[in-house]
Amino acid sequence: MTSRTAVVLAAWLAAVPSLGVGLAVWQAHRAVRSAETRLLEAETGIAARLLEAGHADRLVTVLGARWARLAEIDPWLDEPIVEVQEGRSAGRAAVYDADGWDAVAQVRVDDDAARRAKAPIGLWVTVGVSLFGLALLARRTAGRSMDGAEVVPLSRLAFHWVMPAALLVLLPLLVAAQWSSGALASHTDRRLELGGEVLAGRADLADLARRPSGILDLTGLRFVSGDPAGQSADLLGASALPVEVARRLAAAEVPANRRVEVDAVEYAALDVERIRLFLLPYDHTERPTVMMAATAGVGVLAGLPVVALLAIARDGRRLRRELVAWSFLAPSVLHLTLFTFGPLLFAAWLSLHRWSLVDAAKPFIGFQNYVALASNDRFWNAIWNTAVFTLHVPFSMAIALGLALLVRRTGRVSVAARAAFFLPSITSIVAVAMVWQWILHDQYGLANWLLGLAGLPRVAWLSSPSVALLSVMLVATWTTLGFQTVLFQAGLTAIPRDLYDAARIDGAGRWQQFVHVTLPGLRPTLFFVLVTSVISSFQVFGTVYVMTEGGPLHATDVAVFHIYEEAWELQRVGSAAAMSWTLFAIIFVVTWLHFRTLERRVE
Repeated sequence: MTSRTAVVLAAWLAAVPSLGVGLAVWQAHRAVRSAETRLLEAETGIAARLLEAGHADRLVTVLGARWARLAEIDPWLDEPIVEVQEGRSAGRAAVYDADGWDAVAQVRVDDDAARRAKAPIGLWVTVGVSLFGLALLARRTAGRSMDGAEVVPLSRLAFHWVMPAALLVLLPLLVAAQWSSGALASHTDRRLELGGEVLAGRADLADLARRPSGILDLTGLRFVSGDPAGQSADLLGASALPVEVARRLAAAEVPANRRVEVDAVEYAALDVERIRLFLLPYDHTERPTVMMAATAGVGVLAGLPVVALLAIARDGRRLRRELVAWSFLAPSVLHLTLFTFGPLLFAAWLSLHRWSLVDAAKPFIGFQNYVALASNDRFWNAIWNTAVFTLHVPFSMAIALGLALLVRRTGRVSVAARAAFFLPSITSIVAVAMVWQWILHDQYGLANWLLGLAGLPRVAWLSSPSVALLSVMLVATWTTLGFQTVLFQAGLTAIPRDLYDAARIDGAGRWQQFVHVTLPGLRPTLFFVLVTSVISSFQVFGTVYVMTEGGPLHATDVAVFHIYEEAWELQRVGSAAAMSWTLFAIIFVVTWLHFRTLERRVE
């Protein structure tokens, strides 16, 4: 390896995890600044509401001299906003008249410079130590690959790289996480105190609590009301929580750190007389630790390809060949990482949380989503429907094989037939499902019209629980026939003609040729079509979504459609992720059984 190559590889090896450290620390900094922005927005909104209510004196008590009333009106200003000018942040909000209809002024609130959380010196020291250590480690790893006459194995180089690099990256991460957590907790406390200062001493507090959104509009905080230490909570609403959760939150004792955990969710709470203000702590909603760990971990693992190049760097020709090969593979690897492995890991992370798009509280609940699936009858009904739906695969394969045998000959008719059979495979599944929905309509469908011409009774193709799934299986069979036929045609072409000639010489008829020549020759194709078709049938969604939407009475509620409903209609994304991983495990086991039982026969 030339010295120039060693320097370049060592520089790359040091730069990749260093970039991960930098991004991780930036995420901690961004989370703290985001919380400060939200706090300033809340102060600006409160200032506007107090001015509208004529309580400028209280505004002086709460914000001191950081606010100012501006005469100009911004017609585009609706919600409080935060702007950064000359390195200083300031919030602006419109002040409305008594009717709340016309803006009459603006209020400006300057950022409190003394409140800005500054990163401690220790964080920058640990970052510097980490970067310096990574540079030394990269130089040492590059030198280790050059020492001696023998090539150093990749596993040894990787071991000597990953462990020290992980420790060096971990040090600034811990300091940054501790600093950001403390700063976010401090801003959470300030947000609560801000709401408390607005309400403190008000003689009309009880009346304000009885008004719809009275306290929420004034403070921007939710609340529960009742006896903080009592057993009977007189809830006055505006909590946006389930009744039982609100009741437990009202009855819980608030410790000195103002953190109350109810139903696996931690709330920051502050009592103002009989009013208990609460919010989700910034150190929960803005917590950067997961992304920090993921970024730093990716930075360390991204150094492994450089280590692999170091392992072969002695051979310049092989190194160039490997670089060329990796340059071709890189787009596919990047695509798989971003759109396959990344979503898989994210879904696994979601499945361990009570995660919803409409709920900011996303507590970690371990394997509760998986445990809940054991008693979820609707989910297992969907799995059962999916298993029954899969039974159409052998029938569609048999029909596709028959069609492939019929159109295997050359000629215009065969070519036209092959094109006609393949057409459904390239047609939009939504369009196909809509056409079949009309064909199978109970009253106006073509199928029942033909049955009527033949003197047969009508069939409730899509509205009968006992027939609907069979109808969907019929459509799926028609849709997949073309693709399976093409695969079987390719398999038939690969069977040597000599085998058929030898069979005819031995006196074999067409059926005997099919059994003893065609089927054995098609075993690899049959195995491939069976496995891919079963996997596809477990993932059926579009046909069910368009034709039946899982009905009637959940008769066509298949697994993927059930997961879709759980995630996007019921907003239980964590539970849907657990269902997705369970379905993945089922498909994996079924596919493994196929390979275990059929692969040897194919060979």
